[in-house]
Amino acid sequence: MKVPRVDKLLEQGRSFDPLLAKDKRKETYDRVQDLIADDAPVVFLYHPQFVYFTNNHLSGVDMTNVASLEQRFQHIVDWTVRN
Repeated sequence: MKVPRVDKLLEQGRSFDPLLAKDKRKETYDRVQDLIADDAPVVFLYHPQFVYFTNNHLSGVDMTNVASLEQRFQHIVDWTVRN
């Protein structure tokens, strides 16, 4: 990303004394954050792939539609323990 206003504001933010000009520095970096957010063409989402292992003594375990950690036990009533 190449936004001249952001570059200028970053230089300005670095020039402030962190101990004496906290408010000005914060205001400058808040503006940088707003400009970057406004310029973002897409929002990247992260969706991890979950892999689960089960003991050979369990049957009826189906993890094919598990999309989050909370869903891994949604069909636990269908699980059976074999000897």
